[in-house]
Amino acid sequence: MGSVENDRPLIVDTHLHLWDKSKVAVSWTNDAPLFDRNFLLSQYADDVKEWNVRALYMEVNADETAKNEEVAYVDELIAGSNLLEAGIYFGDPLSPAFQDWVDGLPVNAKGIRQVLHLPESPSNYCLQDRFIDSMHALGDRDMTFDLCLNASDLSDAVILAEKCPDTRFVIDHCGTVHADFSIAAPDGVNWVQWRQDLAILGQFPNVYCKLSGLMSSLDQNWKKDDLKPVIGQCMESFDTSRIIVGSDWPICTLSSSASDWYEALHQVVLDLDSDHTASIFSKNAISLYGLNDKI
Repeated sequence: MGSVENDRPLIVDTHLHLWDKSKVAVSWTNDAPLFDRNFLLSQYADDVKEWNVRALYMEVNADETAKNEEVAYVDELIAGSNLLEAGIYFGDPLSPAFQDWVDGLPVNAKGIRQVLHLPESPSNYCLQDRFIDSMHALGDRDMTFDLCLNASDLSDAVILAEKCPDTRFVIDHCGTVHADFSIAAPDGVNWVQWRQDLAILGQFPNVYCKLSGLMSSLDQNWKKDDLKPVIGQCMESFDTSRIIVGSDWPICTLSSSASDWYEALHQVVLDLDSDHTASIFSKNAISLYGLNDKI
């Protein structure tokens, strides 16, 4: 892809995965050959070197026995980097020790995530009483929760957001849909229902939408216009003050570098709403996560 003009925005990438398998066990990559190696901050930095980027680490579904090692690894990276600003760490909201775990995280912890689109997290998983209690606890601590769940379960997110109005939720990956409306809906996803649920979520002031994750659903021949249907729907559903961005690196490398994703996303957002580019790419995330506004 060609280069963007020199008016590139500051980007706060709120969805950066990193792992060093010599330090943190990430066994799911054993069954994903393309990702069964290290993905390091130095590699990401090289990918995005032509952009003005600051990033937040996003938990990587590390092995259950490696959660402490993951936190220590990321904490060390943040301490030694001007690129990595903060972390969104794993947490199990159904664990009786959840609040103690959260309270023990380093000060750079801005939020929590548990992937909810796995077989062990069926529909209504996040609506259990203990889960909801844990979400209230995050709100009390001014921490976010990333909702990474199947598009068919967005109605659960609606109920959760309504039950926990003082907790800020982030909908990962535009609600986990394929980028292209023109193909058959994947995995039984009903496009009409996705649109409806997204629009309802957009009405909650405590819910944010993350423009991310679309590159894993496209092939190497993608074009920026392929992104417009989903991104346009997100921008129609959510106030621009509650839209943030993420690369989903290295998962995005299935079809794109992080740099090319930024370029295409920048162009699409400019086409759809040029007045709020800075808010979407950086200002909203700075406010949401309480980052240094001088980054």
